[in-house]
Amino acid sequence: MVKYAPKKVFVLENGTYLELSYAQFHQQKDTYLGRYFLPLHGMLMEVSVDAYKAFYCEQRRQKYLNERSNDNGDFSYDMLTTDDFNGEDILVDTVADTQGQAERNLLLDKLRKALAQLSVDDRELIQALYIN
Repeated sequence: MVKYAPKKVFVLENGTYLELSYAQFHQQKDTYLGRYFLPLHGMLMEVSVDAYKAFYCEQRRQKYLNERSNDNGDFSYDMLTTDDFNGEDILVDTVADTQGQAERNLLLDKLRKALAQLSVDDRELIQALYIN
């Protein structure tokens, strides 16, 4: 017996679904042994073995993810979102200057290429004055 009595039960008969009350289903339960049923919206629905396994596999996976999340103390910033405030706005990095960093990297690449074109004496002089 289940925790609650479903409103209806849908049983596959000759490729079509037959609607039964839970009382009717329970009276004939021996007829449906070996068949697979999923609880959907307060009702039971007969499904294939593959659909049954996929459903409970996904439920177990979600339960596992929730357990891991609780163990790790994960927190969703989306939970802070209201009509007036977006929770993800807390994560904005105001310190990082990506554009400036990209420009600096381009200039460093140009500098390396220019240094490679210098003579050995000039390169040593620049290293002695600016790098070391």
